[in-house]
Amino acid sequence: MKFLIALGVVIFGVWLWRTQRAPPQADQPIRGKDKSESLPQEMVRCHQCAMHVPASEAVPGKLGSYCSIEHLNRSEP
Repeated sequence: MKFLIALGVVIFGVWLWRTQRAPPQADQPIRGKDKSESLPQEMVRCHQCAMHVPASEAVPGKLGSYCSIEHLNRSEP
């Protein structure tokens, strides 16, 4: 009998705790991300090492895109 009372108190406590929490707001970003970070980005391949990087972070060159300025300088003197 004591077990059932204790179980009931625990279940009531969990129910009370869950109902008191505020639901996440629709206009607030989840886990600190904004909307621009959650959109997929175009990936380009480095001409020197073949690593894929986001197009916004790639270094453009005459022969193609590069992952860093160092690779641009190695490939295009």
